[in-house]
Amino acid sequence: MTFIHPLLFGGMALVGVPILLHLLMRQKPKHLLFPAFRFLQQRAKTNQRKIRLKHFLLLLLRMLLIAILCLALIRPRLFSDRVSIGGNQDAAVVLLIDTSASMDYTVAGKSRLEESRQRALELLDELGSNSRVLVIDTGGPPAEWGSVAQAREAIQALVLRPGSVPVTTAMAQAWLKFDELDRSAGANESESLPRFLYVFSDRTTASWDAGRTPDLIAQRDRLPPPKVQAYYIDVGVEKPVDVVIAEAEVKPTLVPSNQDAVIRVYVQAVAQGCDTEILCRLNGETTAQRKPLKLDSGQSDVIEFRRKNLKPGQYQAEVTLVTADALPVNNVRFVTFEVRGARKILTITDDPAYARLWQAAFELQGDFQCDVKTPVDITSIDDLKPYLAVCLFSVRQPARPEGDSLWSKVDRYVQGGGHLVVVPGRNDVATGDYNSDAAQKLLPGRFEKTISLDPSQAAPWQFNFKHLFMAKFKEWAELGTIGFMKRPRTVTKYWQIKAPPENVVVWYLGAEANQGDPALLERVAGRPKGSGRVLLFTTALDEREDEKEWHDYLGTEDRSVFYVVIANEAISYMVGDKEELTLNFPCGQTVVLPVPPSARVPEYQLDGPGISGAETRVSRAEAESELRLRQTQTPGNFTVGSETPPWKSRFSLNPPGSEFQLERVPVEEIEKLLGKDAVVAVGRNKPLRELMTTKMRQPIELLPWLMGLLVFGLAVEALLANRFYKDETPATGTKAPS
Repeated sequence: MTFIHPLLFGGMALVGVPILLHLLMRQKPKHLLFPAFRFLQQRAKTNQRKIRLKHFLLLLLRMLLIAILCLALIRPRLFSDRVSIGGNQDAAVVLLIDTSASMDYTVAGKSRLEESRQRALELLDELGSNSRVLVIDTGGPPAEWGSVAQAREAIQALVLRPGSVPVTTAMAQAWLKFDELDRSAGANESESLPRFLYVFSDRTTASWDAGRTPDLIAQRDRLPPPKVQAYYIDVGVEKPVDVVIAEAEVKPTLVPSNQDAVIRVYVQAVAQGCDTEILCRLNGETTAQRKPLKLDSGQSDVIEFRRKNLKPGQYQAEVTLVTADALPVNNVRFVTFEVRGARKILTITDDPAYARLWQAAFELQGDFQCDVKTPVDITSIDDLKPYLAVCLFSVRQPARPEGDSLWSKVDRYVQGGGHLVVVPGRNDVATGDYNSDAAQKLLPGRFEKTISLDPSQAAPWQFNFKHLFMAKFKEWAELGTIGFMKRPRTVTKYWQIKAPPENVVVWYLGAEANQGDPALLERVAGRPKGSGRVLLFTTALDEREDEKEWHDYLGTEDRSVFYVVIANEAISYMVGDKEELTLNFPCGQTVVLPVPPSARVPEYQLDGPGISGAETRVSRAEAESELRLRQTQTPGNFTVGSETPPWKSRFSLNPPGSEFQLERVPVEEIEKLLGKDAVVAVGRNKPLRELMTTKMRQPIELLPWLMGLLVFGLAVEALLANRFYKDETPATGTKAPS
């Protein structure tokens, strides 16, 4: 039972009024004049008992009438569990509809989402015009309460949204909306409606997170009355049959231009086998590669498509099954990968001869094309923007007295997301310049002095395998066959750098007086958001005639390999090769794409399936070095880029593989939250009203009954009062004895 006006319970205090009236209007017994005094005494006692009884009954009746009047003003309501769903009853209803990829499963030409849409519209037909309805799409934005007509439009506009949240996550939003409705309810009767939650889903494992059940129960129990009646409309199929392309991938995503690109496709048959073909189209080509696919029930296989001699650039593949089945959404997968040739980097040095070996190290590896220039060749930051990374290599004094300082140009380049490697020169380095304010805005530490070691005390690297820079070194150490890992290279002279410990990537080991000096540093502390990386070597790597080397990186046998390795590993780390390039994303997840400094503009153009109107324009914050895209619930291949300057990046979206798992959640698991018999299995061609085993609760208004009882009670009170008080009036001319 609920009460519309519970504050009027205070009116119950008026039941004391009849008691007061009873005490004030108490009548004395009649006096009878008879000679037989003994008889009169007995008669007086009998008369008093009758009067007290009549007054007591009349007192109780009057108190009851006042209580009925107060109760009627409070307006109590009862709910019945046996009232039919029909009758256009007004109610507050939440329709929670699963739009995940598995809802595309088709039976008799109708998908599970279409079935849910039809059943939800049936429910709306049963609701009164003053009902409040909220439609929650598991893959859509937060919704608000609206009318039946608005809910009908929202339901008809529902589309499949791969990457949706589980219905248990969306259910938390439903409880929250009921709570908001209760908080906003006042004396308005339309806000005191019975509450109902209807969940439409296929009961697959991905749609129900059992771990959230305790929290949802606690959230539900905190809601004020009336209780929310919840029903789970199961539109799923008990024994689904499917052939699924579970995954398509190219690993690594970056393919060297001198290697084949291999697209691996993982396929599985569920409940029955298949005998068909699988196709692979690259960049929308008209003729696809074809491979036969034959699987028994429950069997899986990996199909490989190999592409040779691809030119550098980004490629997008579409892999499809020739034969369609009951779940079309998982018959196709999309994949993006990049064939990468040599990328351009710039080395700035006082004398190009110094950088001859440094440049040769990149030519030998083939991953980077290294241009060499002198400081006077750099007239503005535009000279730096075309390069992924810039190296200051044996530059004695970057802050030249004439013109704009090289430090300021490089600083603007790094602030824009470019990467900087600093390899100091030898004794001629102007340490005051490197320790200036302009330089220290970039560098990870201050130059102190040069340290010279006896060859017997030469310092090797102390490898820190936890740092991302050392990922390859860790693999080589575990392999145990790499010469420079078994016999570490050493230095006999280096620059002592004072820096915070968090800026040190590699330490020197073995120098007695200076043990623990940094060998390699990265600017971590004080690095602005969105800026590029800055890496600093502490030993000279240049080549100079008739000067003693500071290290043995260019020694005999396999020792020269170490020079090539550290040069390429340093640049690879700086440009992000150590981090897996992500061009393939699950639907529903924000897409994050790196943007090179030369292509950073305020707005970009997005093209792909399901993208139209304002969605084709994507903005980038000025301080961001990445592009963030949130229109990610349509599977397919996409392109984003700008015309000026010309830049383009591609990516692919696919439904999460978990949404293709068609195993069913036990009914008992759902009933833990929604209650016994809350799951309603939808049968074909049957109205939802006939399928509901538990009936919709509707309120019974008690006001008419209480008013009728009050009128009847007043009539009885008047009759009894007139009769009782009439009997007590003494006859004229007589006086009853006291």
